[in-house]
Order: sequence, then C-alpha cells, then structure tokens
Amino acid sequence: MQVCEFLKQTLAESSSTNELSFTDESRLRDDLGLDSLRLAVLAVKIEAEFGVDVFKDSIPVTVGDIEERIREHQQGQESGDSISPSEGRRSDLSSGETDG
Repeated sequence: MQVCEFLKQTLAESSSTNELSFTDESRLRDDLGLDSLRLAVLAVKIEAEFGVDVFKDSIPVTVGDIEERIREHQQGQESGDSISPSEGRRSDLSSGETDG
C-alpha cells in the first residue's frame, strides 16, 4: 500500500476528522486530536504495514513527520543498509557450517 493512502485511511480511522481534512502539516495531537492511546495504535499499525517504528526515537509531531520516517526506512532498505539477524543465520546454515 502507498504511504500516503495508508496514512489517510489509518488517520481517518484514528481521529474524528474527515479523511480529506488534514495535510502533511497537520499536527497529530493538536489538529487531529490523537491521544496517547490512539498514537500507540497508530504506531502498531505503521510497524505492521511498513516494518518501521516511527516512534522509536521521538514522537512525530505532524503527518509529514510520519511519512518522512517511513520513506527514510524504505530508502534504507532499498540501498541494503539493514540486514535482519535471520538473514545472517540463513547464510551460515546454507554454507554447511556446524557448531561442533
């Protein structure tokens, strides 16, 4: 799913606003009225969809902040910056190495 479409749909479900009534500059708490519980639910949905914890280092202030963090994560994956631990284990197993 596209980042913009996902955010529109998810934020519309999480807030009391109309799907088209917010922009990248809309503030999550002040403009959209997201409380801490709704922010936590949003974080879980984003992580499930895109595999990134956009709330890890700090709470994003705007919709644009979330979109930027997701895109940064996607660009990092495309360039091969992140390798999961399971990928390393697979290569060890495929080489025929054993522990003992």
